[in-house]
Order: sequence, then structure tokens, then C-alpha cells
Amino acid sequence: MGIWAAFRRRVDYLLASDWLSWFPFWRQEKRLERLIDEADASPQDPVKQTALLAELNKHSPESVIKRFEQREHAVDSRGVAEYLRALVVTNAIADFLPDEQSGKPSSLPALLQELKQRVAGNTDEPFVNPGLSEKQPLHVVMVDRKVSQKSRFAQELISTILFTVAVGLIWLMGAAALQKYIGSLGGIGASGVGSSSSYSPKDHNKEVMPEKNVKTFKDVKGCDDAKQELEEVVEYLKNPSKFTRLGGKLPKGILLTGAPGTGKTLLAKAIAGEAGVPFFYRAGSEFEEMFVGVGARRVRSLFQAAKKKAPCIIFIDEIDAVGSTRKQWEGHTKKTLHQLLVEMDGFEQNEGIILMAATNLPDILDPALTRPGRFDRHIVVPNPDVRGRQEILELYLKDKPISDDVDVKAIARGTPGFNGAGSGELGEYCCH
Repeated sequence: MGIWAAFRRRVDYLLASDWLSWFPFWRQEKRLERLIDEADASPQDPVKQTALLAELNKHSPESVIKRFEQREHAVDSRGVAEYLRALVVTNAIADFLPDEQSGKPSSLPALLQELKQRVAGNTDEPFVNPGLSEKQPLHVVMVDRKVSQKSRFAQELISTILFTVAVGLIWLMGAAALQKYIGSLGGIGASGVGSSSSYSPKDHNKEVMPEKNVKTFKDVKGCDDAKQELEEVVEYLKNPSKFTRLGGKLPKGILLTGAPGTGKTLLAKAIAGEAGVPFFYRAGSEFEEMFVGVGARRVRSLFQAAKKKAPCIIFIDEIDAVGSTRKQWEGHTKKTLHQLLVEMDGFEQNEGIILMAATNLPDILDPALTRPGRFDRHIVVPNPDVRGRQEILELYLKDKPISDDVDVKAIARGTPGFNGAGSGELGEYCCH
């Protein structure tokens, strides 16, 4: 009996001591228990919650998802990152991706909005559009319109007086602004408005621009076909003898078409950074003013400046502002389009001048503007495919501190239909 009692005392002593802490698995278990106790004791401390989520991700990512979706603990941006990492590791992110077979759309935008709310501190309710949930109803206020005849007459009289006073003030302010504007232009002559710097075309001089603002073809991703065609034009300008000895000719006009955000203006900026010739640019809306003939004069000034520095490139962004079909335009506004047509292909030839333009609405352009001889090449800039979206994300994440386990290819596969601008914005959002 004495031996048995001594043995039991020895076993109890060993269990009560910390000798098990010599083993790594026991230390990890104790560390996890300590982090759970600290996190449960301080549910509103995001630092302790994040530390627990990071430790759980090493052993059980499912526990991270379960604890995060309980919505009982405070989180910060690092906690959201641990949650997203657990979704990717467990492939639970597939629940938020679109399903082509069932036609289910992507719910990633709603997830990102909800995570943004969690980080901001609003953890009471998930993100739901008003009117779609009993917890977030759409409130309707009924207005009682039973007003007596006298009060209605008084309201209408007061409204009429206030409207008249407002119109009078706007008219006076407009007249004063117009008078000041005319005075700054130096008067209007027979040929249009007097001399003004507003007629001077904008010259893209990369020598005086900040280096980060100069774009090249290396900065253009997701539209390889369009980029390849434009690279040929730049190569022609840099080395014309390479093409002319075989009878090649420079195109007179290049029209970039495509949905908004596909990279048409970025391609033009890349050409400005790559081409070794002068680059003039204007927006389509900058040609028109309230005075008749101003738009036509600005077109003439633009081409006159280009002729002096030929060979060169002219770029007009959103050309549909001045190049829409003449059936939709007022009489005095047609003069700008007529002048543009004459400058592009009239009696006077413009040797060495390439006109580039971009538009989101090619169908509304005037047929005389889009015919061969004016715009010889029509280049469609489509939305990027999976590989293009991956290249765009890699470009935006190149200099960003991201984790090694971030799968850019998986993100690109999960964003079908995103254009270049949308993919770039997604990359910037992930970094923030």
C-alpha cells in the first residue's frame, strides 16, 4: 500500500508541473487557449480578436470563418484579411463567386460592402438594401394634403414670388458673368472671338511632366490586340523608312471604340509617352462655346498647330461630343463637325498628321466622319479576359505589401465582366 500511495503522489506531481510545456504541441495548445480566453474576455478589442484569428488560421480556418460570422466581436482590417484568407484556404470563397450553370450572380460586392461596415464599427446589422429585410425596412411617410383653400392660395402665391425672385437673381448673375467673360476675350470680331489662349491646342510634353505621369505601353494591360496595332503606328513614326520602302502608308485616322473603362484614353497616353513626335490633345466638349463659330475656329487652330510640327499626332477624347450624326444637331453646331471633316480629308492635304479619337458610342457618329480616308482604322478595345485581368491586378499590386498566399489568378477568375478600370480599382481597394 505504501508503494501504491507513493506512485500516485508522483503521478499527481507530474501532472501538476509544467514539464509538458517542453513539447511544441503543448505550447501551441496553451497559447491557443490563452488567446481564446483573452479574446472572450475583451470582445471589443480588435487587436486581441485579430491575434486569435491569426493563430486559428494556422490550425483550423473553419473556426476563423465560424467565429468571424458570429458578429459578436470587434474586428479591424487585419481581422478582415484573416477572414478572407480562411475563405480562400477552405474554398468557401466559391459561395460568393458567380455560377454560370445556375445563373447566380457574384455576391463579392455585397461581401466587400459588409466587411467595410464591420471595419467601420457598424456590426449590428449586415449590409442589406432597404426594403428587402424586416430588420431594415423601407420607411414611407404619408403627407397629409388636406389643406384649406386659403392656405393653398397663400402657398402658391409665396412660391410664385420666390420663383420670380430666384429667376431674376440668376438672370442678373448670368448677365454679369457673360459681360465679364466677353470682356476677358477682348471682343468678338468678324472671324469669331478675339485672341485668346483658349484656342491654343494642348501639347503633351513628356519632358516637363512628372515621371510617374508619363505612360508607356508597359503600363497598358488587358488589350494586347489594340496595343499591338498602335505599336505599329508608333514604330512607323519613329522609323518611317522601314515601311515606306515597301510602299506602306501612314493611316490618316484611328478610332478607338469600346465600353467605358476599357483603357482607350490610357492607350492614347501610352502613345504620347512612346512616340517621338509632338502629341496634341483635346476633349470633344472643349470645342463648343455659346458663340457661333468658336468650335470651328478651335478645330482650325488645332490643325494649324499640328501642321507646323508634322509629323505629329492629334488625339480627341470623347469625339461623339462633336462628331454625332448631323440629324441630331442644331444648325450652328454642325459647323464644328464640317470643319473637322474638311481638315481631315479636304482639298488641303495634311501630310504626316495622324488623328486619333476615342468614343464609347461609335453608332451615333456621323458616317462621313467614320468612312475610310478619315478614320482608316477602327480599333475595338474590349473588356479584358481572365489573363488580362490578372495582368492588370499584378500591375497594380506590383509595389504593394501583399501576402505571399494571395492568389491573383483566382481573383481574376472570380471577376468576370470587370473592365480595366474596375480591375484596377479592385486592386487598389484590396491594398487599403
